[in-house]
Amino acid sequence: MKILSADIQHKTESGGVKLGVKDAAGVKQAFKQIITSVTNYMPDAKIDGIIVQEMIPAEAIELIIGIVDDKTFGPVSLMTGGISVELIKDSALAIPLTKEQARELIGQTKGFRLLKGYRNQPEADIDALADTLVNVAHIALDYRGRISAMDINPLMVLPKGKGVRAVDALVELKGNPSRSHDSEADAKKGN
Repeated sequence: MKILSADIQHKTESGGVKLGVKDAAGVKQAFKQIITSVTNYMPDAKIDGIIVQEMIPAEAIELIIGIVDDKTFGPVSLMTGGISVELIKDSALAIPLTKEQARELIGQTKGFRLLKGYRNQPEADIDALADTLVNVAHIALDYRGRISAMDINPLMVLPKGKGVRAVDALVELKGNPSRSHDSEADAKKGN
């Protein structure tokens, strides 16, 4: 379960996420805990509701992918290692317009070894990750001049053949940096 609020960008830090909810009693308890935590974290936040989403399997690998509009190069794709990004300083930048370029970008990261199946973990769906990187790059090019930054954080890469899941996304629009759009709030409004 996850808080639905465009005002709260860091849902985990706000206490706005509860995992492993299994039954109606758990839903009620998690709902109360989320609302209490988020209200304490940001009392003035507009809360649109709470989303119940698919529980991602433990063997999924957490990444962050996104776009930054570089003044020199234009839209540049970023792939980095999820919550461990600050710890291991792992990222790669490029503009992958083909699947081959995306696979090269993926191969440049320290996390590639993890994606290939590390210590009895299954190989991740690198093809689905490459497709996602290409699609995000094309979105950035299609909306160049309107998007200053975008990130999917986290993007969960499932075992080979099972795809990826975007758990959360944030888009920052040019000319109005204080009015970033949370994908969940936009989805609720039909955008």
